[in-house]
Amino acid sequence: MQKQLAEILRPTSFDDFVGQSHLFEPSSPIAKMIESKQLRSIVLQGPPGTGKTTLARLLAQSVEAEFVELSAIDVGVKEIREVTKKATEIWQTYQRHTVLFLDEIHRFSKSQQDSLLKVTENGTVSLIGATTENPSFALNPAMQSRMLIVRLQSLNDQDVAEIASRAAKATSKTIDQESIELLVALCGGDARRLISIVEMANDPIDEKAVRTVQERLQLHYDRAGDNHYQTISAFIKSVRGSDVNAAIHYLALMLVGGEDPMFVARRLAILASEDIGLANPNSLTAAAATMQIVQQIGMPEARIPLAQLTVMLCLSGKSNSTYNAINQAMEDVSNGLKGSIPEYLLPRAKGYKYPHDFDAKIVRQEYSNHDLPSYYIPGDLDAEKAFAERYAKIQEILKPGSSA
Repeated sequence: MQKQLAEILRPTSFDDFVGQSHLFEPSSPIAKMIESKQLRSIVLQGPPGTGKTTLARLLAQSVEAEFVELSAIDVGVKEIREVTKKATEIWQTYQRHTVLFLDEIHRFSKSQQDSLLKVTENGTVSLIGATTENPSFALNPAMQSRMLIVRLQSLNDQDVAEIASRAAKATSKTIDQESIELLVALCGGDARRLISIVEMANDPIDEKAVRTVQERLQLHYDRAGDNHYQTISAFIKSVRGSDVNAAIHYLALMLVGGEDPMFVARRLAILASEDIGLANPNSLTAAAATMQIVQQIGMPEARIPLAQLTVMLCLSGKSNSTYNAINQAMEDVSNGLKGSIPEYLLPRAKGYKYPHDFDAKIVRQEYSNHDLPSYYIPGDLDAEKAFAERYAKIQEILKPGSSA
């Protein structure tokens, strides 16, 4: 049987691995495991087409271990036990380690995930899980605490262009620079999607050939692969852009395609805080309520509260002022900015002025011994107008020289 192009292009050594350079820096956990030839159980988390399966195979190869690849969609505890039994036999006979790669690990229930931990207890098997989901939501606390979470990033433009050139060469197809740039733009850092387009495209691979295949692929929604991140990206950007009809269309596309409704609800909750924020503070409360309702009722009824929240967020005013404020503050702290705490703010210290004792419930006093930047830049839409006006009054009271 003829090999698929993805298998032909799959790297056989770390030298051929494209992207994820941060994983191989000398101080990184992956680099240390490769150097010591000792693997620990890990979870590879990242978007589709970023090299999770390939990385797992290369790690197993680096320690000369048996490699068993399974998908949580297709197997259960029974199959995991069979792998464990065989791994024990291989170890007793050949002193050869086994690496179990479990794709879509988030599909396992809590009890199934607990069984995976038992598999790795005696050291005969190293577990490498892969997921596109946030481990904080997808994995139970026991797994999160015992397994190293390794995050992969979307491939950058240079990485994708390199893979496009390799794919064209492997298929003996001609491709020009403009078509490579188009592939880079369409694939969103997903090497798997790029390879599929190159494999299906007519020779020579020009703009027409690329767009023909792209349109064909868009007709099918794969919640575990190509369309997953592209569609949720279009959905979120439509809500951010206040286009109700486009947002509802993408929501329908995901739900009909079998997308996890909780994944959509979580992304909307993030958007409610990141993109709407103080312009409509109730949006975050609504998002939290929707997450709870969706979790309780499931599909098909979950479509209704998800649609309601989507429309509400589309029509809400937009503000990213708090998002920008915390990002800038965290960046400053990471770069060494750390103000000392005034002594009168410490527990049981004397000299603290209690704001409720003053008419405006605000009193002039230093809350940091460091001259901090103005992180919060208020917006002027909807509910944030009132916050902006109050913020200006507060700043006037708190500024040095105020008589308040």
